[in-house]
Amino acid sequence: LPIVREIVEAHGGRVAVTSQPGAGSTFVVTLPIATGKSHFQAYLDWRVGYSERRGEPFTLVLIAAEPGQTHGSRTPGSMRDRVHPMVRSSDAVLDHDRAGWVAVFAPVRRSEATALLSRIREHLASEIGTRLVTVAFPEEARTAVELTVALDAAIPAA
Repeated sequence: LPIVREIVEAHGGRVAVTSQPGAGSTFVVTLPIATGKSHFQAYLDWRVGYSERRGEPFTLVLIAAEPGQTHGSRTPGSMRDRVHPMVRSSDAVLDHDRAGWVAVFAPVRRSEATALLSRIREHLASEIGTRLVTVAFPEEARTAVELTVALDAAIPAA
């Protein structure tokens, strides 16, 4: 049940239960109608709400190779596929709304994200023009809107 609750809440839903001794329990899962938000934006909204409820910070790292740049000697593949081996199981990796950019949500303060950033830099060192952008919640931005504005200001226009 805790896993179901986490999945449902990650999708903006709720789980309710009614129980009568000897008669059993009824679980009701309510999910919102799709809003048209991108997967990234929906996850960002959920992550901010989750972090606020639990008082847990997170650092959002965006990674991309500059358009037209090569991958050096690295194996070709999507940036998300290349980033996945560098993160911990508690980190979430997903495509950003801007093509070629990948988002890593690390449930740590910026000061604790240095090991992650070092791994990413080390593994992508041969990739010419790789860019990293980081924003920490709630240290630098306290809402999903503030995080989006900070990210938009830090990455080049499409």
